[in-house]
Amino acid sequence: MTPIPFTKAISWDEYMAHRPPYPSSMWKLWLDYHRGPLEVAHDVGAGGGVAANDLANYSPLPIKRIYVSDPGQEHLAFAEKMLKQRHPQIEFVFNSTVAETVWLEDGAVDFVCCCEALHWVDVSEGMPVMARSLRSGGTFAAIYYLPYPKITNSAAAQAAMMRLLDDFAKNTADAAVAGPAWRRGFSNSNIGMDFVPFDAELWTDVRRMEVNVDDEGWPSSKFMAERFGEARNFAVEEGDGRKERWEDESWKKIETPEKLRQILMKFLGATEEIWESQAWSEVLDAAEEVGGLLDLSFMVSMVLARKK
Repeated sequence: MTPIPFTKAISWDEYMAHRPPYPSSMWKLWLDYHRGPLEVAHDVGAGGGVAANDLANYSPLPIKRIYVSDPGQEHLAFAEKMLKQRHPQIEFVFNSTVAETVWLEDGAVDFVCCCEALHWVDVSEGMPVMARSLRSGGTFAAIYYLPYPKITNSAAAQAAMMRLLDDFAKNTADAAVAGPAWRRGFSNSNIGMDFVPFDAELWTDVRRMEVNVDDEGWPSSKFMAERFGEARNFAVEEGDGRKERWEDESWKKIETPEKLRQILMKFLGATEEIWESQAWSEVLDAAEEVGGLLDLSFMVSMVLARKK
């Protein structure tokens, strides 16, 4: 089956202003895990090149070449301008393609990362392709964080925000999310990164991790599962004992309700009328009760694996 490219219009300046940055703690974890040379990397589903830029900044080893791929031409145009300006010492190779397409030579790269994009991929096709491109011992790293944070210092504000999100999702027309990539993305992200399969013949040293997620597990949405179906859960098949969890302050912020609104706007792309709703009014009232500032915690799921 030929993969259907998925892309959407994004203002990358706004994205980087309102989405949480990938913190140094994440890159330290990933780069400490990595073994051997790191001369060539591949940022898959790169969007505006955020992860490629970070990798170039954080890598303790001098990277010579980074492949940057994404199905969106406008995304790559932003990435090319930004990356070449910031890292003139690195050779960047850009390709407008999907993760399921073979275009690199076998064993061509040392490190593959897929940040906030793997849920859109048909992993039954994409994971073997990315494994094929890695050298033996090379690293695969991926992350998905919920674009909306959890409010941890006000149960009332948290409940009202979730009602606002549920109402928005329920009122989104089926036609707007009818494509297979949309349905796959929602189905996959409903279980964090547990939808990612690691064929034992291709991968070793697999780590599945969740950050700022409580003992109840990934905050799955029953409504989303009913509407878009549930992805196959490979973590359950591997055994629950393989999941690691911890708290990381780097993924937490203290913000005003207005800043939260801007974050949610980037996630929802909603019309202004949503901010006139009773649910949002309750968020504002609850924020006043805790001094006008909200403790926000982003919930994160990550996977690491080594190519055999």
